[in-house]
Amino acid sequence: MTRRQLSRHEREQRQRTALLAGLAVVLLLVVAIPAVGYYREVLTKGSQPIAVADGHPILLEDYAKLLGWRQALLDGQIQQVQQLASRSARPSASGTPQANPFQQQLEELQQQRDDLDNAIVDQMVQNQLMADEAAKRGIEVTRADEDKYIADQFGSPAPSTPAATATTGAASAAATPAASPTIAYTPAPTADPIQRLTTTLGNVKVMNEADYRALVARPAVLEQKLRDQFAADVPKTEPEIHARHILVDTEEKAKEAKARLDKGETFEKVAADMSTDTSNKDKGGDLGWFGKGKMVTQFEDAAFKMQPGQISDPVRTGFGWHVIQVLERDDNHPVDDARKQELADKAFADWITKAKDDGFTNGTVQYFTSADKFTWAHNQIAKARGLPRGAA
Repeated sequence: MTRRQLSRHEREQRQRTALLAGLAVVLLLVVAIPAVGYYREVLTKGSQPIAVADGHPILLEDYAKLLGWRQALLDGQIQQVQQLASRSARPSASGTPQANPFQQQLEELQQQRDDLDNAIVDQMVQNQLMADEAAKRGIEVTRADEDKYIADQFGSPAPSTPAATATTGAASAAATPAASPTIAYTPAPTADPIQRLTTTLGNVKVMNEADYRALVARPAVLEQKLRDQFAADVPKTEPEIHARHILVDTEEKAKEAKARLDKGETFEKVAADMSTDTSNKDKGGDLGWFGKGKMVTQFEDAAFKMQPGQISDPVRTGFGWHVIQVLERDDNHPVDDARKQELADKAFADWITKAKDDGFTNGTVQYFTSADKFTWAHNQIAKARGLPRGAA
């Protein structure tokens, strides 16, 4: 072989090698890209975060478990109310259709079901924020605390195994004590709470006992302990006033009411003649004692600036026009139990709202929701329950 022929042969060899290498790369990509996609979207999809709170990822697989649990609860409630609504829809003895007292409740439950995808993400973010706040405050949840919660939810005398079918799902206890609704149950084979929980989990099929403790029981106990601390911080006294008012629909009528009072007519008489507030017009417009945050802002601002005996000029709110008289005021009025609970609930709600807002602002709370993640979660739930894809 001549030198020229050898050089040509070498070039052809290099070209074939390059071509084969290129084909190998293409083949590798053809195989690898779907494999990577399958690995990411199927095998490891559940380990992807659907949200992050305070640096803690909320995993899609945990989200799917809690979503399935709550779906089961709502499905059971909806089924129960549908049955009650169906009975109530029967015509009266005269044949006249009757108003269905369960229709509004049924619509509200169905709306909750429709909103559940995003609501569970919010709840899990809140649960993580509560866990972090509890850690700062030295609040701990023990195994005994979880057992007590389970006993409260599944112990005697209340039976605690919800009916479950492949098409309607099952009912269960809610994740937070404040939100636990009434649930329809079928008899369980034993009164032992853990066994009843096990039976319920077997019906619902979306989580095991460890999941239930981590995703349902522990957050519920933490929330109650946090709420107890907020309640303990509520002051035992607060500024309150005892006031009454006359409510009318125009400024002219309010000025007329004020003029009659200035001329010496009694508040009781003018209220009875002119006030549109039927809840108290026959009681002289008496509103009783109330603290700040109880009335709308414009009314409250005007009333708390007044001293006993003073009568206000007309004050406009979203309800109309008011003429207000303060009868008594006490800067250290004892807070009754109902008001303590109201203040404690408000303090907790204000804290969780601020914690979320601060997290969004500084980037420590982030949501990674998407249609494909919601679809994956629903398919996981359907698979666990033995339903067709998309049926959950």
